[in-house]
Amino acid sequence: MRVTIEKGDKPELVAMFYSMQQCLRDIVIEDKRMEQTQRLLSDTVVRDAIISVMPYFSVRSQWVAIYRILVDYLDYPSEIAAFFKRINHLMRGTHTTFAPDYQSIQKPLAASGILQKPYHHWQTFEPLKGDRIFERQRMIAEKFMGALGIK
Repeated sequence: MRVTIEKGDKPELVAMFYSMQQCLRDIVIEDKRMEQTQRLLSDTVVRDAIISVMPYFSVRSQWVAIYRILVDYLDYPSEIAAFFKRINHLMRGTHTTFAPDYQSIQKPLAASGILQKPYHHWQTFEPLKGDRIFERQRMIAEKFMGALGIK
């Protein structure tokens, strides 16, 4: 089911659709007011997508790309401690070479303004020549979005 929310929609109707989204995993809400689409996918789908992009990681800080996509498109918490808690729960029992930690997300976000911005800004951002850090992040984000089926 796909629901589009636009300016002027009644707040109680908007709240009802977001409540429905919590129960129905296949509802997609396109909120035109936020310029992005919010989706809910099962924890298994998200974990499998993360595992599928892990071979492309070269540094632990590439978790920022995972953070950005989950926050922007899947309604994960943007507060880093809450996000980290949710990821730890999600990844429990899964061994990865580059396990996430708080600093692997917080430090890169603090160091780079573009990483703090929603992903749609990443798509048109032109990094300085030789900026391998941003390009690694964007590559992981693109692969992760593909694994999740987000266009």
